[in-house]
Amino acid sequence: MGDSNTTDEVVASGLDRILDDLIACARRQGDKVAMIETGGGLHRTFGTTKRSITYAELGRRIETLTAALYAAGMREGDRVVYGVRAGIDSMTILPALLRVGACVVAVDSAVSEVLFGERMRLVDPKWVVAESILYTLSSPSPLRGAFRKLGIDIPDLGAIPGTHIRVGAMLPGVPKSLSFEKMLVPARLAPAPTPRADRDALVVFTSGTTSLPKGVVHTASSLGAVCGGVVGLTQLGPDDVVRSTQTHMMLAALVAGATAIIPPAGVDPKRFLDDVARFGVTHAYGVPYEFAQLVTMLEARGQTLPPSLRNIILASAPVRTAFLRRFRDRCSETTDLWCAYAMTEMLPVSVVESREKLTSDEDGDLVGTPIAGVTLRVADDGELFLSGPNLFRGYLGLDPVVEHATGDLARLDERGRIVLLGRKKEMLIRREHNIYPSLYEESLSTIPGIDACAMVSVVTDDATDEKIVLAVQPRVGEERDALRKRIERAMEDGSCPIDRFALPDHIVFCTLPHGGRSNKLDRGRLSSLVRTELGHGA
Repeated sequence: MGDSNTTDEVVASGLDRILDDLIACARRQGDKVAMIETGGGLHRTFGTTKRSITYAELGRRIETLTAALYAAGMREGDRVVYGVRAGIDSMTILPALLRVGACVVAVDSAVSEVLFGERMRLVDPKWVVAESILYTLSSPSPLRGAFRKLGIDIPDLGAIPGTHIRVGAMLPGVPKSLSFEKMLVPARLAPAPTPRADRDALVVFTSGTTSLPKGVVHTASSLGAVCGGVVGLTQLGPDDVVRSTQTHMMLAALVAGATAIIPPAGVDPKRFLDDVARFGVTHAYGVPYEFAQLVTMLEARGQTLPPSLRNIILASAPVRTAFLRRFRDRCSETTDLWCAYAMTEMLPVSVVESREKLTSDEDGDLVGTPIAGVTLRVADDGELFLSGPNLFRGYLGLDPVVEHATGDLARLDERGRIVLLGRKKEMLIRREHNIYPSLYEESLSTIPGIDACAMVSVVTDDATDEKIVLAVQPRVGEERDALRKRIERAMEDGSCPIDRFALPDHIVFCTLPHGGRSNKLDRGRLSSLVRTELGHGA
């Protein structure tokens, strides 16, 4: 057998063991409802019809699809561009892809055509699995221009070379493709062989430019540790009900034999309250901006969340104290409100309960005790470095990493808890996206009429998200209204590539302040200047 086989067996007990546990749980739970979609997907219905599936049927679908994918020619290591929204179909397809040994490349719909093309060149995919409606929305047609004005701008998925698998009907714009639904028809097919444990399993692109797309690569080993960490933290059981659109939370629920409630995309506080009441939700997951409207609604009604909701996980750092205190006040005494510190490169890192965070007298943002297996160090300059089994392999096309430089300044308190003190790297946070201004500023500064520019954020104490402001220093004699239109047009039509999630909320014209011995841009002074310009005070 040899040592290498022993190592593979140990590592395979991560992702592959969890996927095996999912199938075993499906057989054990039988006719129990595994998942409920509280709104119909566009490729199924244009209404809000509820859709559900039992554990037995989910397990059958995963096993059938795994064999069908292998029979269709999919092999270990094949890169698969993936565009299926959270729900029953996604929790059929993702486990099947991973069991075959494919490397899943997540589609980001908030990216320009130019950036998407560069990412696809780097990925070189062999397969595309996407919803029919996404093919239609992304295909070149008069409709695409109309959708762009609504903020829906999906790169042309049909133009990607390779074998396509459509999820849904054969709609306009869908290329020649295999039918996901037909692949679910039971047939006598040979099972896919067990893939290697050290294979690449997932690529997620974060911020990047056309010259340096940043694709975070997780192996089966690190992804297994990610899922295992979430399963361990949530401590779910068969009687629990989990509401989330995140794959790791859905998987944790299904491995535990719980029921997963999958809402439609978007923020709807009324739907959240209805789902909690109707299905007896015990665990919910989201980021602060998703819960902001819910907190405001509960305050207006003078209500608190029902005590049946025992755990809420906020996946964002920092979670601002003023908002967290308001949220805590809307929770029952029996509800634990957790703040998780995580990043695409390493998930999760640490957690802290809201009561502990709100009563902390630490000078900084307390993000809690590292989870089991996570090791860390604080460099001489204060930057936090992380390592552990859930650490990503590295960025696509670059060398593997042994630890991750977070860009966060931090210290450890006397109890070993992580306290964030700020950012070493200039990074802005909007919703779930980390945005590095320097990646875009050089490109933006090439727009005719701009002498210099910088991206900064404006945050109020009660904010759940950062407002991004593009501060522009015009060239002498430049007419500002014309320049503003030129900038907006360049960002919109792709002549100045910028991720859609990084598009500024405001454009402000000013003289960029510099200082210090090196006469560098003073971002602190610029932030204050911009706040004053926008009426938020100094």
